[in-house]
Amino acid sequence: MSTFGSFWLGPLSPYEKASLHSFVQHGHTVVLYSYRPFDGLPAGIVQADANEILDESNVGRFITDGRPNIANFADYFRYNMFLKKQICWIDSDVMMLNSFEINTQEDFLVAEAGTNICNAILNISASSDELKRIIASCERALDRDIPYATLQGYIALAYRKKPDILKSADAYMPFHHSEFYKYLLPEYYEECERVCSKAYTIHLYNNIWDKMGYYKELLPPEGSYLHHLLSKNPIETQFKGVYPESVVRALVHGWNQRFSGEALSIGSIVKQLVPSTRRTLKRLRSQYMPF
Repeated sequence: MSTFGSFWLGPLSPYEKASLHSFVQHGHTVVLYSYRPFDGLPAGIVQADANEILDESNVGRFITDGRPNIANFADYFRYNMFLKKQICWIDSDVMMLNSFEINTQEDFLVAEAGTNICNAILNISASSDELKRIIASCERALDRDIPYATLQGYIALAYRKKPDILKSADAYMPFHHSEFYKYLLPEYYEECERVCSKAYTIHLYNNIWDKMGYYKELLPPEGSYLHHLLSKNPIETQFKGVYPESVVRALVHGWNQRFSGEALSIGSIVKQLVPSTRRTLKRLRSQYMPF
């Protein structure tokens, strides 16, 4: 069976524990790297010192808008994990539905939309020239102010001439991030059952949950696809209760409204245009000279 590795900074919610443990339930080994020990970690998940991969002093060295960017650091961490341990990476919001194995001597990249690469499930061979170029690009970005997902973008740049190696998102993240809410609402249960029936994993899009204010100590509403999955996981007992359907529906509505015409007046569009343009120019500059 395969060994999967992940990294986490800060406390783990039951969702992260359940996602990681879903790989253990299918017979795989999961190594969770951190700089501090965790409480209540499910049996079968191996805790490991993140200093084995990167010294803790590196955590704050990737900066976005003047503040440490943990997402960029996590990207740098996984690239170095491939180099030093050669185990496959999984984000802590990826849940296994059906078992699969990965040859860690080969590249494993999943398309997210078109030829975009999602790094939630990822393996790059330690001996590949692409990994060397990606890590070198990351190190040139240390202590510089760069856009949010710059380091993730280095993967697509490194493999831009090899689009044929990308695996279909249907098998590993069957719903696009814009449809994240389907896992949470009961009326989408049958659709989720059908779409996910042949998938190996699903991606829960943790960052969206955090941004919309989802309290991750509560189970999703009864009748939802994710509630059904979690009821089979021993981590279920660590949740403090169950979300009322009406509350989750309101959270989802509020999130979706933020990105619809309902929420955008002319004034708000103008306010967003200038910083958006600045971010785009900044991203282009950072991507122009990565390699």
